[in-house]
Amino acid sequence: MSESMKLTGSLHLLGDTQTFNSGFTKREFVVKVDDGKFDQFIKLELVKDRIKEIDEAKVGDEITVHFNIRGREHDGRFFNNLVAWRIESASPATNDPGEAYRAKVAAAYKASAAVVKEASAAVLDASTADGDEIPF
Repeated sequence: MSESMKLTGSLHLLGDTQTFNSGFTKREFVVKVDDGKFDQFIKLELVKDRIKEIDEAKVGDEITVHFNIRGREHDGRFFNNLVAWRIESASPATNDPGEAYRAKVAAAYKASAAVVKEASAAVLDASTADGDEIPF
């Protein structure tokens, strides 16, 4: 059993989904991690139903990847895989679930304020058109 790990970096490469004769599916991707002097390019993979975790990401996006390390031996050779199980956007605006809602509310408020301003101007124009300063 491996302990869960995570890393944050920019999505550098996103491979196609691979389906094998057995029905097993996986999708490999590379995350570029700034490591001071030299960038590190870390290849990870998503398997089976976890492939959809990366559907919203685009190359260049900052992401945080939660993954497990898997290892095996075959014919005296040893292999390691970094198997991702969760991918999140690393940008603060998209990690805050209320941010999208607040943005929609702000846009609606701005739009309604413009409508009120326009309606008020129309009422004032109508009331002063007949020489009466009181609109009723």
